Amino acid sequence: MKRWQRLAGTILVLWLGSGVLAQDPLPTPRELVTDRQEAPVRPVPETIHVVPQPAEPCGTCNPACNLNWLYVRYGVKNSFDIYGRFGPAFITSGGDLDDVLHTGLAADFGVRTFLYKPDRSSGCYGELGVDYIFNNANSSIPLIEQGVNVEIVQNVGTFFQTTDVVPARDICGITELHRVYAKIGLGYQRYWWTDAPEGLHYYLDFNAGIRLGHAHASLALLERIYFQDPDIEEGDVIVTKPTLRATDFIKNFYIGGGIGLMIPYCGYDVMAGLHWEYSHDIIRLPMISNRDDGLDQVKVQILAGVRW
Repeated sequence: MKRWQRLAGTILVLWLGSGVLAQDPLPTPRELVTDRQEAPVRPVPETIHVVPQPAEPCGTCNPACNLNWLYVRYGVKNSFDIYGRFGPAFITSGGDLDDVLHTGLAADFGVRTFLYKPDRSSGCYGELGVDYIFNNANSSIPLIEQGVNVEIVQNVGTFFQTTDVVPARDICGITELHRVYAKIGLGYQRYWWTDAPEGLHYYLDFNAGIRLGHAHASLALLERIYFQDPDIEEGDVIVTKPTLRATDFIKNFYIGGGIGLMIPYCGYDVMAGLHWEYSHDIIRLPMISNRDDGLDQVKVQILAGVRW
């Protein structure tokens, strides 16, 4: 009996073991990793940089923008201005020409470009411009002489009409002197109180340069001296008229200075100031004495302009 029970137990164990072995084997760790689906990769969001904008753009009536427009434009520390100066020109030298000229009127116009120090305490500049000086003169004083060949028509309207040419010399006085120049120069300015955008900016100015120009003298005929007897009779006609002008190409150098202030506005500054200058002209008009070749003058002028 016990033998049959042992046999039946053995058969039951073998049958159960064969069912377990017939099942699929357990997956290995590598297979678990391979069969698992990969999670999708999400893109990293792009970083957006927000640039703060001023409440009011420069160039409008925002006082905080004045210094930006005046001293820093597109990242470069420079600026430009245009100006005009007007005032008297006092003759200071002595000589034949100087003695007959009255105090003149001077007008200067120019454009300047500036380069500033980082702390805006000072800056240097270059300038280009056009200047003009006008002087009245005492025309009764003989000053200019001009050689001339005088044509004299005799026996006008008759069969015996002839034309004689007689050398002569015209003695003239100056009625007006006009001088026009083109200039180029350099300068330096020193500033105070430039840290307050809405405040006044004061400056001290120094400049120097050269000019090239044209002088035009208007003349009045005082006397005509013939080198031989013209034998002028009644009815004869003097054809040659006097040349009542004299011109010359002039050279000039100048040195000057000034004080002034700049009033801040919307994106630009209005300038006002006082400027003085000494200059010397090298001018050679056909003088009787032939010894005066220069003019010295001192200008005292009011300046007005705009800087941006």
